[in-house]
Amino acid sequence: MKIARALHNKAGLMADLPSWTSFFSFLLNKSNQNSNFLDLENTLKDNAFKMIYYSSLIEGNKTPLKTANALFNHAIFDGESNIPDYIELLNHKKVYEELISSVMSKRSVDDILKIHSLLLMDVLGIYPNLKRFRVNFGQFVTPDLLKTREALDNIIHIFNSSEANQAKLFLNALNIHLQLFYAHPFEDGNKRTCRLIMNQYLLRNKMKPFIVLKEDKELYFNTLLTYDFTEYYLPFFAEGLSIYLRSDPKITDKIKSLMPSNYDEQEFKQLFLAINNDLDVRSAERLINELASKSETIKSALWLSAYYKLDLGSVFTNSAESEISTVRSLALWGMWKTNPDKYYDILKSHVIADPRPDNKILAFTALTYSEKKFENDGDFLINLSKIKLEESLAARICEAMAYYNNTKVAKEVIKNILDNSNSDTIKVRAYSSLANFDEANNIIKIFDKFGDSVVSEFVINRLSKNNKINDLIISKKLTEVASKMPRLRKVLLHNLAICQNKPAEGYLNFLDFVLKDNNTDKTEKAYAISIMSKLKDYEWISSNYNFYVEQPKHDLEDIAVFMSYIKSRKGSIQKEVLFNIPNSETVIIEAAEINKMLKENIFGPHFLELYKKGLMR
Repeated sequence: MKIARALHNKAGLMADLPSWTSFFSFLLNKSNQNSNFLDLENTLKDNAFKMIYYSSLIEGNKTPLKTANALFNHAIFDGESNIPDYIELLNHKKVYEELISSVMSKRSVDDILKIHSLLLMDVLGIYPNLKRFRVNFGQFVTPDLLKTREALDNIIHIFNSSEANQAKLFLNALNIHLQLFYAHPFEDGNKRTCRLIMNQYLLRNKMKPFIVLKEDKELYFNTLLTYDFTEYYLPFFAEGLSIYLRSDPKITDKIKSLMPSNYDEQEFKQLFLAINNDLDVRSAERLINELASKSETIKSALWLSAYYKLDLGSVFTNSAESEISTVRSLALWGMWKTNPDKYYDILKSHVIADPRPDNKILAFTALTYSEKKFENDGDFLINLSKIKLEESLAARICEAMAYYNNTKVAKEVIKNILDNSNSDTIKVRAYSSLANFDEANNIIKIFDKFGDSVVSEFVINRLSKNNKINDLIISKKLTEVASKMPRLRKVLLHNLAICQNKPAEGYLNFLDFVLKDNNTDKTEKAYAISIMSKLKDYEWISSNYNFYVEQPKHDLEDIAVFMSYIKSRKGSIQKEVLFNIPNSETVIIEAAEINKMLKENIFGPHFLELYKKGLMR
């Protein structure tokens, strides 16, 4: 079975890779990344910190490099972070310790769930188990729970299979990431979990880990989104190889010199070179036209046209009529990325009549980027919403209505979709969209209707993003429901903690309730202190709640108090004030001394000892 056939079904296995194996074997053998030449202990020592820090960074963690380095290497915290980011980094470290300590162990679906749970432990507001409804990645709506479980079973089968061929191991690692991401089993933390599982697989097979740096983020996310919409995996594999072999400066030249013997390898070579070299317009057009002239490589032509934003005209329109659903998908993708205004009517026809549900979502998403035409097409939207739609498309339409300028049309469309569906996916998308533009009095009725539910959780998330969370009427209602409903209390605390804006004064009584309630756990208290520090200074907090930097008990609330202390002093301290985590003391260290410690850049022997124990199992 060729790779194209094996991956056509997203939950499928890459069981046999005869054409690609020789290609990857050549590159891995020519590269200094080859595991035969790697000292895995030194690989871990050099890469463990990078794996954790950059995996968090590309997901929005704002912790500075210096802060993370001191925290990981020397167990010292300088206060330059926020509570959710701090917790996430430490969780990430603990999960890698667990993975490395069991590096040779087989894995199960329960292990994937456990890893995700550990990764998000004490990060309030994020549901730690399997998703409760179909969620969004960007504009795509993920599979239902049945397909999710099938994909997880397939991933575990790949992970636990024996494989001696290094090229197949690397391809399997990328496939594990791709399949787990497609399954999107969680409401948050999916990509972080993908990278964790993929890297354990690579380490288990004595191969160097896969690290996505900040400069790779945009292309990395886009190639994943391409696969979700179009089932076209080639860009992700080409970009994955590029990241994996980045430290070999001559790898591009080696690929140029390689003369593949079949279409699969030729296509991959051309795609890899095209996305790893900034081609001028003329060169890009020449390559794309060459690829478009062959049926075997039309998919790459369509994707590269979108990547370089080159309108292929009749190639797009002809491909949009193809009997092959993936070719149609990539044509729609190209129309979206290059000129959705020009192809508006074609995209519209696919929303209504394309037999593939994912293509309908893709075409609809492309329509939303044609702002003037889309904003004036209210009748089309209203008529479309009256039809019995696939759940995923209906959810995507609801999501788009959150940003539709004509709120009268948006409300009618959402109402029609709600009348035709009773699923949690639709309820979450519909009511959270309404929370983006509806009046405050109507929004608070949502909490009366749904109480302590997933709908209420996602409405709070939306209110945080549009800053309606600080509206006088809404903040009063949120204080009321969060005081009575434990799950909503966690969600509200999380959103107030990560919100860039200063919380409304009306939340002071709620925060006071959280800090004085005997049922408040340490994580909730830490969040409440960090939110309180946006409203009050350290002296006020310490005098009202007996929290002092000088008497830490080494718990999360002490870290939060310490952050408040640092913030209140701004730049007035001459020396670096740091929180020494293992000894539970606040210590003062000369700036020169901390710089010396950071320059050593030693992750510490702990990871290596864990890894040795894992190998001995």
